[in-house]
Amino acid sequence: MHYRPKPPSLQGALDRSLTNMKKHLKQFACLAAVLVPLIALAKGYDKDYCGGNEYVGNPSNKYPHLHCKKDVFTFSTSASKHDNMHEGQGARGAGCKRAAKILEDKPYNSENSTDPGAITTAIEGFVRDYCSR
Repeated sequence: MHYRPKPPSLQGALDRSLTNMKKHLKQFACLAAVLVPLIALAKGYDKDYCGGNEYVGNPSNKYPHLHCKKDVFTFSTSASKHDNMHEGQGARGAGCKRAAKILEDKPYNSENSTDPGAITTAIEGFVRDYCSR
């Protein structure tokens, strides 16, 4: 006599399917919790703080200016002096320390800057979003 296993019940199959679905839903929720903030930050410094402009305060060939790209946020007082604020965020990060120093010293408040207020506004927004965590 051959032993024939009993076919799985429909209820058992539904229970396993529901358990798998719950597991995948939890995994998706965890992934979404990580990705949503990253996607929000992925917009770019140029759009978030510089009004879509690549240079703020002065055009690229005049100093001082703030250089903004999707992944670059740099204050330059000359062709050889750059302060990268996009490096090392967080309240104790190097970029936030540089941003605070620039706001404190305001090296862009000179007759050479065509729009120092725009530089201040952009850097203050950066500090608010990246340096208060």
